[in-house]
Amino acid sequence: MSDQPNSGSHFEASVRRGWWRTSLTPTGGHRRRLTRESLGSKDATTVRTSQATAFVLAGLSALHIAWGLGSSFPFRDPATLADTVAGTRAVPKPRDCFAVAGLLLTSAALVGGARPLQADVRRVGALGVATILGGRGILGIAKRTATVVPWAPSDRFVRLDQRYYGPLCLALAAGAAISATTTQQ
Repeated sequence: MSDQPNSGSHFEASVRRGWWRTSLTPTGGHRRRLTRESLGSKDATTVRTSQATAFVLAGLSALHIAWGLGSSFPFRDPATLADTVAGTRAVPKPRDCFAVAGLLLTSAALVGGARPLQADVRRVGALGVATILGGRGILGIAKRTATVVPWAPSDRFVRLDQRYYGPLCLALAAGAAISATTTQQ
């Protein structure tokens, strides 16, 4: 009796090694392939990361809408809001708040895999979001945000930007980049 399976039958033996599955072919050779089962946890983590990133972007969009409508939430007054989030004495105009809110909401849709976007459009959009947020994060951490805004941000804003806003942008950029690798349609 031969150790080789019949050439007409499918040999069922396979061994899992990490994300790869090695299978013996009918001719006795080995074939390595990535399988859906072996990628299950990676796909789930990627999808959760995409969803969390989209959720944060949508939440930031909601804050910008509230600010455009005149709220100073979560700050005690408009002056504190202006200094904290823009580094200025005056609150940004409603149209500016709504424009940023629209961009954030669009980013959330791209990163979150909103339908009816085609997979390629979503992927390119998510990479664009990652690039923009990554650049914003780097500028914030390097205390260089003033190079891309038409005003001189306050010292308080620069400190907050370096400590919180820049790293948040980098984390969101990483989430958007991870989202671009998903296969969800």
